[in-house]
Amino acid sequence: MVGIQGLLLNIVLILCSISLSFMIVLNQRRGIARIKKKRKFVITFLAAFTIILCMSFPFSVLSGYVYDLRIIPLLLGMLYGGYLVGGILTVVLFLYRYYLGGDGFFTTIYAYSIIVCMAGIVMSNYKRGTIGKKFLIGLSLAFFASFLVTVISYIRMSDLGVIFDKDTVTFFVMYCLLHVVAMWITIYIIEMMHENLMLRKEMEQAEKMYVLGELAASIAHEIRNPMTVIRGFIQLLNSEEIEQKNQDYMKLVINELDRAESIIEDYLSYARPQIEKNETIEIGELVKQISNIIEGFAIMGNVKINHDIQGGLMVKGDSKKLGQALLNILKNGVEAMPEGGTLQIHSYKRDNYAIVDVTDTGVGMRREELERLGNPFYSTKDKGTGLGLMVTYRIIETMNGKVHVYSKKGKGTKFSILLPAAQESESVFHHEGKKKQLSIF
Repeated sequence: MVGIQGLLLNIVLILCSISLSFMIVLNQRRGIARIKKKRKFVITFLAAFTIILCMSFPFSVLSGYVYDLRIIPLLLGMLYGGYLVGGILTVVLFLYRYYLGGDGFFTTIYAYSIIVCMAGIVMSNYKRGTIGKKFLIGLSLAFFASFLVTVISYIRMSDLGVIFDKDTVTFFVMYCLLHVVAMWITIYIIEMMHENLMLRKEMEQAEKMYVLGELAASIAHEIRNPMTVIRGFIQLLNSEEIEQKNQDYMKLVINELDRAESIIEDYLSYARPQIEKNETIEIGELVKQISNIIEGFAIMGNVKINHDIQGGLMVKGDSKKLGQALLNILKNGVEAMPEGGTLQIHSYKRDNYAIVDVTDTGVGMRREELERLGNPFYSTKDKGTGLGLMVTYRIIETMNGKVHVYSKKGKGTKFSILLPAAQESESVFHHEGKKKQLSIF
């Protein structure tokens, strides 16, 4: 049972490391962006520290062979930190193993090189996967790594003439199972921590939007009444009898009133979170229509629009509002390329989502700008109000969708709109008015 106690000690060390990272994240009270900047550093430091601790407190079973759970922090560091973090952790593991001395150094290099390569192969699938897929990949890696270590131990012990009894076999089985259990616990804690952070961010955003919605609802009525009266009398005065110069002034005033009305409508779009219609929309056709609308504006800016649209992608929602959201994003993409460029529109289906990617080759954004994107009154444009993108986010949200933004300064920006794909049966029920929209949140 000494070996099992050592394994449990390693698990406690790993859980303490995860808890410490959780505390660091929670202490970032002035924005999640701050911890994101140091995310890889935190992962690298804590994972390397945990690897060293696990190797410093091993346990021995037979013939002087020692075991520990260094595999768990190594795999987690790679899966959540990326290739660079994985490479650093591997070097740390090898160097510390060399420092500890003893037999098996080169065996460690062979075995863990295979483990690291396997983790690198599935890393991209892990990052993009759902929680269930992450559990499957993580547990499979943990089992493969621990099984590989036990096989190598079996081969080396057999060469030394070690006789395996029931207790030894039991230990190896427990060794593999505890790796799987430890990986399950740590992935669960990390994913729950991430979910709490996202929930906290959404609550902060919802609070801002609630204030904006209340403000819009309270002032819109008072502003619209005098604006309607002013517009009506100006139209009465705008007759052929007055001078042409005055007529131009009248048109200018009416245009400005219409623009003010449009701004108020944007505010009210946020004050009304529910979509007005729940119709079946062919996303490819809608994207083509919006592209045709924006094409003239793009030509004036020397911007070329390319399409890669998959047919038959159906979503549920309000086509007018979704068109407004797409128009805002396409217009922003064109405006992000003042010197001209290419706007790529790509629609496809993945994991029960209809996805529309809008990629420009424009000026791009820094991380700080990405964090504030969609907030009220924030815009990267000189004369922008931030209302267009703010309303866009709200429209997609009310359709149970998501917006992901990827950008690099000077390299361009990609907006990914994810909407729940409608099934064929849903389309039939919609026309009969018998099926309600389901929420994925």
